[in-house]
Amino acid sequence: LQLGTDTLLQCSFDTEAEGATGGHELVAGKFGQALYLGAPDGRLVLDTSKLTFGSEGTVEFWVRPRPAQRLWWDQGWHYFLHCEPAEGQPEQAVTIDISRHPSTQLRATVATRDGKATEAASIATGDASIEDWHHLLFSWDFTRKPQYIWFLLDGVGTQVHFTPQFAPTQFGRIEIGNAPLGSGLPYLPIDGAVDDVVVSGKSVRTRLQRTLGG
Repeated sequence: LQLGTDTLLQCSFDTEAEGATGGHELVAGKFGQALYLGAPDGRLVLDTSKLTFGSEGTVEFWVRPRPAQRLWWDQGWHYFLHCEPAEGQPEQAVTIDISRHPSTQLRATVATRDGKATEAASIATGDASIEDWHHLLFSWDFTRKPQYIWFLLDGVGTQVHFTPQFAPTQFGRIEIGNAPLGSGLPYLPIDGAVDDVVVSGKSVRTRLQRTLGG
């Protein structure tokens, strides 16, 4: 992936696994090396407290859960992504979560910390290959009316727009591969590899407009 001017953070794992906690190791990846986050407690925690983004942005990465667990089809609950507001943010600050459960399929949720506002989008994964790498992307734009979120798996997914209800949030950390720290949830690992994690300060709308010259 080519770094653009809006790319705030990129983890390729070719030389190190900074931010990895619990059971983890470097393995062959989609591009060079990848980070394997194992059961039960493997997790990648990225400090984003010094990054300036929140009103719009994109988080994307490649993921390959351990094939034998058949994550895309199974009956378990697995956590892919959590974006946690930085310390000192108000109760209206936003959290972003992506997990898969058989009752919801692959589901992305944006919610205020006080629980008074929530938007979500889901993607069915019954046809997803358990052997292949898959590209997961979540993007948002809270700078205009209506507000938008985008949720894509391998470039296919959904766009949701709604009446403005989310304020810009400074995210203190991004967690990948397990239940959020401090959530009280049990371990919910992807038990798999991630590669080329990219955090951008712009939404996919901005990226597309720039590509098309709009």
